[in-house]
Amino acid sequence: MIADERQVRRLMRRPRNAADKEGRDDQENAHYVVSGANRGLSCMSARPTGPIVLNVPLTKGEELIHSFLPCPTVFRRQHIRLGIGAMLAGTAVLWLLRNPYFWAGAMIGMTAIAAYGLLVARHELSERWDLTDRRLLGPGQRIVPLSDISQLRARGTTVQVLTHSGDRHMLKYQPDRDTTRLMIHAVINGNRK
Repeated sequence: MIADERQVRRLMRRPRNAADKEGRDDQENAHYVVSGANRGLSCMSARPTGPIVLNVPLTKGEELIHSFLPCPTVFRRQHIRLGIGAMLAGTAVLWLLRNPYFWAGAMIGMTAIAAYGLLVARHELSERWDLTDRRLLGPGQRIVPLSDISQLRARGTTVQVLTHSGDRHMLKYQPDRDTTRLMIHAVINGNRK
């Protein structure tokens, strides 16, 4: 967990390269770090080497500050916990119904959650959110202006973004939800000053 604002600023720094010194502002030269990459989880690399393809193109003068990617380790941990819960619930229901094969509830619960996890893994782990100095850009052309964000909530491994119009957006499977929330909050506060 982040102790103070200096740690947030250090996490948000982006390295400067020769193209930045020349004043070019292309997406190919933007670098970003991934939230939670320093927490020992087997998440994606902090600095990609290839060009960055954004969900939504940046406007003139807009700067990419950070990208939030779901962590596969967090995804697996959460589905293991769901599987254990489904196994216990399935066994309990069959036992309460006096079914002599109550042990099958564990098999059914585990199989259901494993199948669900395999079906949604590719989609859920590809949802990247990009934080710029003006907007939060999400998958499926979702655009949230920073001035429209009313509240940020940390729930489980998810950061929920609430807007003034009542829309809810979820940054799922974050390795460190508090760091994600604080980084977005720091950029919002920096823009309002």
